[in-house]
Parts: sequence; C-alpha cells; structure tokens
Amino acid sequence: MRDLPERLEELASAYAQLASPPAPGELRRRHQRRQRVTVAAWLTFAAVLLVGAVVAGGWVGAVGRPAPGPAAAPPSTKATTKATTPPSSTRPPRLTGTVTRPQEGYRLNLPAGWHAVELSDPKQLALGYGKPGKSAVEVYVRTALTLDPRLTSATDRKAAVLASSPWGPETETFANKPATRGTRPDGRRFLTIDADLVGGGMPDRLYQIAWPYHCAPGSACPAFTRLRVLEFVAISSKDQWAEVRPMLERMVANVQPIGNALDGSDPTHPPCTYGRNGDVTNPHPAAKATSDGGVLLQVGAASRAGLPCHFHGELTLRLVDRLAAARTTLGRQPPLLPVRNNGATVALDGDLPEGSAGSGVLAVVWKWTNWCGSKQVSAQVVSSGGDITDLGNGRIPLPRCTDRAAPSILTRVKGPG
Repeated sequence: MRDLPERLEELASAYAQLASPPAPGELRRRHQRRQRVTVAAWLTFAAVLLVGAVVAGGWVGAVGRPAPGPAAAPPSTKATTKATTPPSSTRPPRLTGTVTRPQEGYRLNLPAGWHAVELSDPKQLALGYGKPGKSAVEVYVRTALTLDPRLTSATDRKAAVLASSPWGPETETFANKPATRGTRPDGRRFLTIDADLVGGGMPDRLYQIAWPYHCAPGSACPAFTRLRVLEFVAISSKDQWAEVRPMLERMVANVQPIGNALDGSDPTHPPCTYGRNGDVTNPHPAAKATSDGGVLLQVGAASRAGLPCHFHGELTLRLVDRLAAARTTLGRQPPLLPVRNNGATVALDGDLPEGSAGSGVLAVVWKWTNWCGSKQVSAQVVSSGGDITDLGNGRIPLPRCTDRAAPSILTRVKGPG
C-alpha cells in the first residue's frame, strides 16, 4: 500500500472541488465588489458563481445571495429564526436571533446587530454585522471535512482513507499553515488560522471546530464522518476588526452542537439535491482503465461535507462526442455515441452520508469495452432533476479497440440490481 501521506495528498487534491478552501482570487474580487455596491444592490450581490476549473465547492456567493430558484436546494433552517426582510423571488430573508441548521448539526445565537442569509451553493450561512451593504465583516459558516492532524487522530485519518477507496471523502486542510489551538467550554477542540484570503493585508481568519457526524446508533457509519469540522471564515476591514473579533469568537465558542453532531439520535434526512449546488454530487474519480483494455465509469451520489440527506432518484450515463457537447445549446443534450446500453439509467435510494452498508456512497459502476470510434468523448451523468456532471471534465481514458466488427458495450459490473 502507498504511504499514508501520499494517499492523503491524493485525496485532498482529487476531492478539493467538493469542499475546498476559499479561492483567494475569487474572495479578493468579491471583496472589491462589496466595497462598490450600494444598499439597494446588496441582496443581489452574490450572482457571481465559480465555474469551469474554479473549485465547485468553494466559498461561493456573498452575504446577500439571491433567493434560490425552483431547482435550488430547499432551505435547511428550522423555525427558530426570525426574518427581518420579507422573502421575495429575488432575495432571501435576513435572519436574526437563533438560527438552527439540522443538516449541519448546529444552532447559532446571533449577537445583537448581526444577521444571516442562507446560501445554497454549497449550503452555508453568510453573516454580516451592521447595515446591509455596509457590513464591516463577511463571515461564512459551513461544515467541511479536514485531514488536519491538529483536529483529527491518526487512527481516524487512516480509517477514513482506507474505507474511502476508490471514492474518497471530500477534504480540505490548512495543516501547512500555523494555527492557534483552543478548547471550547464543551471540550471540543478548535483551530484559529490566519490566512491572506483576500490580499492587501486584510484580517482574514478561519476557525475550524471539531464537529464529527454521528450516524444513528447501531447503523454502519463511514469513517470519514469523524473528520467533519464546523468552519467560520471571516474577512474584515482593519478598522472594524477590533470591534467584530470578540463577538465572532464568542460565536465560535458558544455555537451549539445538535442532532447529528451529538449522538445520531436525530434521524432527519431531508431529500437530497444533486449536483454542484446541492447536498450530494457524483463521487470521483470518474473513470479508470482496466488491465484488459476496458474502462470503469463510476456513477453515483456522495454527500458533500457530511451533509445528511435521503437520495431517491435516477442517474443516467451518457457517452457523447465532446465537440458536439460543446456546441449543444443550453437545455438540450447532444446525441449518444453508438455504444450498446448507452443512456442507461440506474435508480438509487438510500441515506447519505451513510451510503450502502456504511460505504459513504450510493453508486453503480459500468464497464465500457471495445471502442473504435472518435477520441473526442465525454461521459456525462444526468440526474432526475436535469443536473449534468461531466465526468473527468471531458478527459477520460477510452477502451481499447479490440474488434471493429463487434459492438462497443456498456456493462453494469457493480451496483443495485
């Protein structure tokens, strides 16, 4: 077996798109835009999305993201929040008081003068202090998974890595950055990490709190759920940092674990939303060449950062010409390549992040053999809701051409019958 550090590095790289640290360039651009927007534009400020090669699970949006559209994930906040701005089709409400997030397993009491807005890509809270559009600080709260040894044990890291192959958990770590260690009143460890996320000497600070996910008693639980953390990332102006820092640190010390962050007694698993902006996404790596000249294509659903939800839906595997796919207009799909069983659909049903028998995933594996056609091939997974995932970003290995007179075939080799 490869050395553990090598395996950890591979996992952290392969799954960064699912739960990666904030992209410095995007945060810098967003902070500059925030300084220019007016109060009227504040609640539509987060129309900027990371696309293409930009990390899919990064810190997207801002304090005033527009309300999710019909295809977006449903809100996960329960009725312990108070809306201070009427909801509308173009903007979400601002929340004050106590905010409860059962999927992420926490309850947060917002100090006076603070407000929150729900973001859906990925699910997180955006906090602000003071007047909308003039907030002295941007704070984002979400769950993630970490391999940082200052918060996780070697046993847990090893178990998570071994159990994850070949899927691997989405991970992020700031283990290469200095951090101040602390312990909350309830005994949970946390890290305070200073990172120049925006540039220009801004006080950028990340807090990570040990926040393991607990499966229901007696059920199989993936090892990577032990690596979950609750994160607060803060970006502030220098002149206001001294004022907001004590309030932020009180929130870090006092945010309450609930439900799945305690003992797993809360079985809440709301319906999953598939894709980049949802609770789950297709696990990677997408494709793997086999010694006999075939290619394995892995199609399924895995939780983002330990978010619990129930997945029930169909996933369709489509092999298409990459150039034709690039020319296809939005809302349409390119023609299928001449491969037997191409366009096959599989129905998946189960709880995440538990997955099948505690594997952490719900998945099916297809084997593709004998391809003698174009080298420009994309493998796409289409969910029941129409979300399309391009496996390998259009770069997958192709099967060996073994017989030009024989058909190219997709065969299911693993997954639900």
